Amino acid sequence: IVLLHSPAGAGKSCIAQSTCQKADNAGLIGASFFFWRSAKDQNNAQKLFTTITYQLAMKCDKIAECIAAAIEQDPCLLHNALLECQFQKLVYEPCCLIP
Repeated sequence: IVLLHSPAGAGKSCIAQSTCQKADNAGLIGASFFFWRSAKDQNNAQKLFTTITYQLAMKCDKIAECIAAAIEQDPCLLHNALLECQFQKLVYEPCCLIP
């Protein structure tokens, strides 16, 4: 997890996006999410872990299987769960199963 903090207009978004793109091209990143004040879907913490979950599932079949099992067991994870629960069941636990 990387957090960039500086005044508006300092280039945080450009640095973050460039870094993530290079890491993704090198196969070093599983997922990324950027918060944007002006974009409803990207200014909503409820989208954070479901977006990361989707990206992880697209990159790794084993993680996708673990995520699918978690959702099958509790379909509310995608929409009505607390963020802590989403992180635990959709991100942390599936990733822990990967050697």
